[in-house]
This record gives sequence, C-alpha cells and structure tokens, in this order.
Amino acid sequence: MKTTTKDDSFYLRGEKERLAFTEVEHIFENKLSPGWKMYKYITTNEATTHYDVLLHIYDEGGRKVSSNIIEIKIRDKHYTSLLYEQKKHNYLLGLFEKESKIFNKVNVFYLNFTPENTYLFDVKNMKHTWSMKKLPSSTVNGGAKWIDKAITYLPLTSGKPFNYIFNYDEVMKRELKDKKLANIMSEQERQMCMFESVKNLK
Repeated sequence: MKTTTKDDSFYLRGEKERLAFTEVEHIFENKLSPGWKMYKYITTNEATTHYDVLLHIYDEGGRKVSSNIIEIKIRDKHYTSLLYEQKKHNYLLGLFEKESKIFNKVNVFYLNFTPENTYLFDVKNMKHTWSMKKLPSSTVNGGAKWIDKAITYLPLTSGKPFNYIFNYDEVMKRELKDKKLANIMSEQERQMCMFESVKNLK
C-alpha cells in the first residue's frame, strides 16, 4: 500500500484548488461586457506561489482592462471568520505592484471554499489588523513545527458569497463521466468515418 507523502498531499491540495476554481470561473466571465475577453493563467499543482490564478481582461479592441490576482483556499471546516496570513498578503501586494505596471486596474482576491459556501474577499481594499500567533509552518505536513506567524481573521460578512459548495468527489465523478462520454462519442465518430471510407470504396 502506497504511503501518502507531503509532496502527494501538496499536489492534491493544488489540484483541488484549481478544480474548484473552474467550477466558479463563470461568475467572473458573466461580468464581462459584450466583446470583452478573459484570459486565464493558472499555476501548476506543484507551485509554491501565494497566488493560484491570474485573470487578464481585454476589451473588444484588445485594450487592457484589468488584472485579477486570485489566491484560493479550500477549508475543511466552516468558521465565521477565516485566518489570513500577512506573509501571503504581502506577496499578493508585491504581485499587485508588478501587474499595476501593465494594467491600470488590478484586483487582489482571496477565494475561499468552505463546507457551507464559497466566499470572495477583496483583500487589497480591506483594512487588516495583524497579530502574532503560534501556528504550524505548513497545513499540508502534519508533522510541521510550530512557528510565529502574523495573521488576521476575515469575517465572512466582509466577503462576497457565491452560493456554491465545492465537493471534490462529486466533481471528479462528473469529470470522469464526461470523459467517458467524450471517448464514446469519439469512438462512434471514428467508426462512422471508417464506414464512410469503406462505402466510398465501393
């Protein structure tokens, strides 16, 4: 029996976060004006960056409209306020400065999936009060040592609810079903092409 390693857990967490985003990205697309386009850049499952998605928006003339930096977190439990690290915040603000040299408008979002709902926080425009707390150095590695971290808590009331609950197992079942259906359709198309080729030879 294979033992799950830290790298396996980290990869799985990354996979879940990126899969969860694909379930709600239509919410961002629905806000586009007619003729506008959205280009999505997703970091890999193994990435150790403090952001997961970049959404670049262009108008109908190809002009830059906005950049949206999104960090994703999937929570195993539902709380009335969510922990947010200053280290993560500072990294996102650093990326905000870089993107601001390219786009006039840059948003920084913290997207959280909990067992009861999904919440989007506009962390750049929120006031934060930081405090030190002893926490595990990693939430992936169960044997991680405890260190001092500067943190704050984001009340759910300060986020925008998406009215969506992410269920990894259910999404994977649907993805597998869609993949099987696509394979069946592909096989049917292949057989039809073979039939047409044989018919044309007669």
